[in-house]
Amino acid sequence: MTDSFDDEILMRRVDGELTPEAGAAIDAAAAADPALARRLEQLRGLRTLAREAFPAAPDPRDGSST
Repeated sequence: MTDSFDDEILMRRVDGELTPEAGAAIDAAAAADPALARRLEQLRGLRTLAREAFPAAPDPRDGSST
């Protein structure tokens, strides 16, 4: 079942970019498919590593200076 969702769609799920219905469909599929659940966990881990390695720069539009 992991072939039903490509990494782009799974990453959008991890990032919270899908509709609630689409996210629920992936969550339900992951509950029934351990391989898909593992893949989602891997992508969540990659997201965490990327955020730690590349912290977001301050938005210059916010008007604050550091």
